[in-house]
Amino acid sequence: MSVTARRFGDQLELRVTDDGRGRADDRRPIGEGIGLGNTRQRLEHLYPGAYTMSAGPAGEGGFQVTIRLPWRRDASEPLDDALDIPA
Repeated sequence: MSVTARRFGDQLELRVTDDGRGRADDRRPIGEGIGLGNTRQRLEHLYPGAYTMSAGPAGEGGFQVTIRLPWRRDASEPLDDALDIPA
């Protein structure tokens, strides 16, 4: 497994890649289970319309999730409603 973070201008890209065997049946469409669904909901709450998230097979097997968010220079800069995240 690898986790990378890179800055692209005014965006931060986070990528998580699992180099395992991948899904048991790669012919099925990729659904959004609890983990990806919850992540997407939280991103939409924190960055409405200002993020992207993609998930799918990684090159030679495994699975990859890529998220792009607005870049903030200072982590102490407040996000709108950042403390009001639904559980």
